[in-house]
Amino acid sequence: MKNTACNYTIGCKLQILAVCIGLFLIVCTPANAQKITPSDAFDKAAYLGLMVERLMQRDLLDSALPKDPEVVPARPRHVLQLATIAFEGVQALRKLNGFPVNHVNQMEAEETKPIHVVERIDAAIKDLAELGAVYGADLNIQDIVREEDKKPSHVLARLRAVNAGLHKLGIPKVLPNDVFRVALSIRDQARKVARLRGVSAEPRIETLGSASPAAALEEAMDLISDLGAMSRDNPDFALPKGVAHPPRPAKGKPVAPGDVLLAVQFACADVYSLTVKLGNKDPLVLPPEQSGRNPSDVRNTLALARAYLAAVAATN
Repeated sequence: MKNTACNYTIGCKLQILAVCIGLFLIVCTPANAQKITPSDAFDKAAYLGLMVERLMQRDLLDSALPKDPEVVPARPRHVLQLATIAFEGVQALRKLNGFPVNHVNQMEAEETKPIHVVERIDAAIKDLAELGAVYGADLNIQDIVREEDKKPSHVLARLRAVNAGLHKLGIPKVLPNDVFRVALSIRDQARKVARLRGVSAEPRIETLGSASPAAALEEAMDLISDLGAMSRDNPDFALPKGVAHPPRPAKGKPVAPGDVLLAVQFACADVYSLTVKLGNKDPLVLPPEQSGRNPSDVRNTLALARAYLAAVAATN
């Protein structure tokens, strides 16, 4: 991991300018915005991955980007959550190297489209390009081969590999604090669903004093199943293309906070999509960074979110 401030040479500035101009020409025109597909998002994720790989090669010599994990069904809204993790990972790397940290741009309250994913990845590419001179890496990559017929699930898999590569570059590993932050957002969105449907009573749940990451993961999976049942049973709650379940860890492999984070990202995307369907106009904004949290906090918060959703489902 490098940790020296960049002295902007003319070459460094030109490299960043080339990346930024390329992004502008590819994305930032009204005509193109209507034609953006998951294949475009995949190309962007692949570009970001090559940038990360070049930094890894400079920092870790013969290291390479991890292979894409298994492809699982996903919607653009789920991919956007992973693109946001990549963006935040780039910000963590910038902070480690003495660069200012940027914040994610809020998007309008609407169903996620491939253009939203592309814009989020472009923001990560732009911010990562500024680190090229620190590592002595040329991040103006020219040899990207376009791959057609890609689906959101392929983009999600590539972003998972990119995020794994960012961790190899030294950004902090996933902790329960990170998972709890998203769980709080899920709880808040579930409460908003209840309010939008006229349910004002506060549900009661049985809280656990201690819980494992596996228990938190099961609660997240159950919440996604709850959303799936609501989507199937009532047209008012039908989400675009239904819900999608994140992958589970391989059999016999212990559940890590990163596994739970992936699951709650899927759940967060679907709960927020439900609020938008019901008339919510507020953008999705995650709570501030958390500290001192453990898997039981995650499990209990998700259980409360499930109780809100159950109360809504019971009104029909």
